[in-house]
Amino acid sequence: LHGLAKLIHPDDLQQVSDHYQKFYHLRYGEVIALQYRMKRADGSWCTLSSQETPLMPEEVGQAPSQVLGMIE
Repeated sequence: LHGLAKLIHPDDLQQVSDHYQKFYHLRYGEVIALQYRMKRADGSWCTLSSQETPLMPEEVGQAPSQVLGMIE
């Protein structure tokens, strides 16, 4: 999240970090979703909705090597 931390709303930063930590326990076929605010080029904030799922099963405790995600 290092570079993204400058773009994610400060009030949402911990939530986004926690979301990505869930990948280590995410099972194949499971979908996780998140809404957060990101800074636009003009400095205003927009709300994004993301959903991600692993594309291939992995060992428990390992982050998936491939993830399919969609952000609106």
